[in-house]
Amino acid sequence: MGVSRTSRKALNSAIAERQVLLGESEVLYEIYEVAHQLLLLDNMFWRTHTGQEVDFLIERGEELAAIEVKWSQQIDERDRASLHSCSRDLGKRIRLSLVLYPGNNTVAFDARTVAIPMSIFFGIEK
Repeated sequence: MGVSRTSRKALNSAIAERQVLLGESEVLYEIYEVAHQLLLLDNMFWRTHTGQEVDFLIERGEELAAIEVKWSQQIDERDRASLHSCSRDLGKRIRLSLVLYPGNNTVAFDARTVAIPMSIFFGIEK
């Protein structure tokens, strides 16, 4: 288990994959591009040897925000499983955990874990 720094090459590869997956969904592609540009700064991700991972860890001082990006319109408890494991692993450093997804509803899983539509998070109208 551990935290790793992301590389520009890995993020560019992820963008290429997302373009294929999103097809004609221009709004989602634009949101992903904004996220990519914002998160290119010196950011990290979290992954275990069993394959659990969190897409982004944003560091502010000693505190971290964990962000998991989902491409499904629906979310459920399984969508926060990796965030929960990451929070358990990194302890009190995780101040906030977010699931960003292209749906319409904001869902609070607990006091520090929330699913937020990408359009709301980035302030982009659908």
